[in-house]
Amino acid sequence: MGVYYLINLIYPLSTLTYVVLILLVLLLVTFLAYILQLVILDKFPDYFVHVIISAIVIRLIVFGIFNFILIYLDRELAVDNVIIFFAAYLGFTLLELVVLFRKIILVKPPQN
Repeated sequence: MGVYYLINLIYPLSTLTYVVLILLVLLLVTFLAYILQLVILDKFPDYFVHVIISAIVIRLIVFGIFNFILIYLDRELAVDNVIIFFAAYLGFTLLELVVLFRKIILVKPPQN
């Protein structure tokens, strides 16, 4: 919700219809992707970059479909909903990357 108010200061938005839905979908999908990436990175820590980029690409495709549905359902506020979505997406993705990056950096390299 903080992202919504921050963007509203910069770019005044009318009342959005799907703010809670957008944030809930982003939270759930990001959490599921984070857990899946943790499982994969525990087994294959050398593929950190591959796993992160693959997750981002897959989520962008899925979220593109989600945004298309939002635009179709509410054409009047489509731009506002998409701006909020991608601002929140950027925030969730940066948070996820920082947490995953710290986990990989703190893992000690295997010793022979």
